[in-house]
Amino acid sequence: MAVLGSGVIGGTEVFGIFLDRYDIFFLSRAPGVHLPRGRPVFPEVPARTPEDVLARRGLKLEPPQLLIKNAVVVVKWHP
Repeated sequence: MAVLGSGVIGGTEVFGIFLDRYDIFFLSRAPGVHLPRGRPVFPEVPARTPEDVLARRGLKLEPPQLLIKNAVVVVKWHP
């Protein structure tokens, strides 16, 4: 899972390389959390939101799932 603005396993460039090949992508959010000098999840961020990047690649989102009450939400994106 990736959290916008944090260090991401593989990093921004790796997620960008595979962006057109994902069957499923889980995007996690922690509303209200800001990580100074954090890394964006995709190369197009911050010019576009991660949600916009995934939607432009033809992925559709499922309803968000609350992981931690008032803290972390995860959304499954798929073709």
